[in-house]
Amino acid sequence: MTRGLMVVSTLSQLYSDGTLSDREKHLAFTLGWCIEILQAASLVADDIVDKSLTRRNKLCWYKQDHIRMIAVNDSFWLISSAYVLLNSEFRHHPCYIELIELFHMIVEYTDIGEIMDVLFSQKITDLSQFTEERLKSIVKYKTGYFSFYFPVAAAFCMAGINDKAANEGALSILLEIGEYYQNQDDFIDCFGDPITVGKVGKDIQGNKCTWLIVQALKRASDEQRAILEANYGRSDEGCVEKVKEVYESLNLRHLYREYEEQSYQTISKLIDEHSHILPVPIFLELRDRIYKREK
Repeated sequence: MTRGLMVVSTLSQLYSDGTLSDREKHLAFTLGWCIEILQAASLVADDIVDKSLTRRNKLCWYKQDHIRMIAVNDSFWLISSAYVLLNSEFRHHPCYIELIELFHMIVEYTDIGEIMDVLFSQKITDLSQFTEERLKSIVKYKTGYFSFYFPVAAAFCMAGINDKAANEGALSILLEIGEYYQNQDDFIDCFGDPITVGKVGKDIQGNKCTWLIVQALKRASDEQRAILEANYGRSDEGCVEKVKEVYESLNLRHLYREYEEQSYQTISKLIDEHSHILPVPIFLELRDRIYKREK
């Protein structure tokens, strides 16, 4: 529930004494739940599209015997529920219209990111299409806007902060954090501890455009590239292992650690550059929460 709680923590930072009234707490938690409900809707649908088996160490919703394809309708129902809840609690709040516009924008951007991700994984067989530029576009819309900008922007709306420079500064920081977070996810999916994160190697099997495959293609010899082309996007566990062997031979673990430190420095610099117009603790907390996470 990180995204929902991010709304509350951000609002607390926006008030000089860090204290919210009972009414403000109620609205903050409600807004957080609206975002979490939209996240749940996205996960229900995403698992169907990706043919996933588990989510958070449990069977995916559509895999439940009593649910199956009813899950499609459930994902729609969840989206509607978020808007019903938003309407019931914020209809007479000064930020209502701004919040509705924000929700619509984020849903649209997330849909764009998801369709790019799906089209690449299902339609692209030529690995040369997996470029850094394409990856950045997918990550920006699929992860950056929803998981990081959305909760903070929602809190800004509720607090009545509509300064253009502040919003643009927050966006630049949060999209950078989102990019690091998603690339971190890619690394964990491949090299994470199966006991901690569940099955690993799903991105390789799913033919996903990830930070690892993009970096591997930039560095691979002709022989290594041939191995990647023959095995990437295959469901066979042996194919997954062959791809991972190429990753290991290219020393992508070390390269990722270097990238991680560079991202940390870039995020820190952006926070410092905008410290005169933004409440710094919000962004430092986000940066530190995900830095070197393992699940």
